[in-house]
Amino acid sequence: YARVDAGAGLAQTLGRMEAGRKYEVVAWTRSLNAHIPAAAGDAKGRQRTHPNPRATATVALRVGGAAVASASTIVSVNATVVADGGTNEHDDGGNVFFLGQYRMHVGNSLLYQRSSSTDPIGDPWVQGNENEYWGMAVAPVSDLDGRLVVRAIGGGHTLTDLSEEQLERGMRVSSRIELNRIKGTTPDLFAPEPTEWDMNDQPIFDTVLSHLDDEAPWVFDPHYCYDTEEDRLWMTWGGHSIFLTEVNTKTGKVIDPSTGREPSTGTEFNNHAAGVHTKILTNQPWRGRTEYASDPEAPPDWEGDAFSTQAYMEGAALFRHRNWFFACGTYGSMGDSYTIRCCRQAADHPAAPRGPYADKRGAMCDRFDAATGRYPASMLLGPDGNHLVPGHPHVWREYDKDG
Repeated sequence: YARVDAGAGLAQTLGRMEAGRKYEVVAWTRSLNAHIPAAAGDAKGRQRTHPNPRATATVALRVGGAAVASASTIVSVNATVVADGGTNEHDDGGNVFFLGQYRMHVGNSLLYQRSSSTDPIGDPWVQGNENEYWGMAVAPVSDLDGRLVVRAIGGGHTLTDLSEEQLERGMRVSSRIELNRIKGTTPDLFAPEPTEWDMNDQPIFDTVLSHLDDEAPWVFDPHYCYDTEEDRLWMTWGGHSIFLTEVNTKTGKVIDPSTGREPSTGTEFNNHAAGVHTKILTNQPWRGRTEYASDPEAPPDWEGDAFSTQAYMEGAALFRHRNWFFACGTYGSMGDSYTIRCCRQAADHPAAPRGPYADKRGAMCDRFDAATGRYPASMLLGPDGNHLVPGHPHVWREYDKDG
């Protein structure tokens, strides 16, 4: 790993090269936004994008100081290009899965590519159906290889900040994660019609988890991690704090670890026994059930760290890579200070993947660190290219023709 400033370079001597042999070098590169926001005042935590959305990296082979071969590519983080030459700017992240011969992406709408003949980064995507019912911050119930574990999309449905008039009409602060079975034939997929509507006139499909009357917790932003080694399916979710919940690999419904079955008390979070859900990341003092409080919490007047304009987080993701579980979240304000940060836990820990998770310094990510004045997490991605507020990460892997 190395950082190279603009206009500079790195050199490595290869030594003897034999005529008639093929040599190949692969360099994984990306642009790096060096912007550090103000730590105080009106501009505290406010992000800005890199001034150059066309940052270019070049790899060259030099003999006697002269370049005999080279390759260049743009390495700025830029928006997804669709087939008509425009861009598709998705709110609340991007989520990729595979179905048939297609690489599918679900967000505000569907995008797709022929998976066998296209590159997900360099080639354009085709615009598919709009997201009419799936919900916000949707996620396929898939594994790390993009294969659907349950043929369904998980989505959030939430309503907050109600007026007195709305409350008098019987509306309630609510948040739910709904499971929507995928209908249609690839790539022409769609969500089914709702089975009913709630008191806020929001659609109900197949409720997985719900909460009423406050945002502790805020039940939305689901993301799924299937542990192939253990044959277990995990769902991360939440706003303000991130929770981890085990769900059934066949139905996608919540599992109570004490019984191995769906809770008999329904889908309401507050009616579930301790141990069903685990708080693994946070960026705000907790205001709900006392057993989920962090020790210690941030001071009451804490308003986020130097890289965020508010004490908030959402948009979680969990994935396993070899001997580690990585839990990532989206920290700050969606308007001007989103950053993606991650923590990890060893997969052989007896409590894995329920935490505790630590940043790269070893600080626990579910409690306030007075020494640094923040809830710990290691920075993964800030604003860059034409992305001001990167958030809601999704990780998948795929192999080229050589495996």
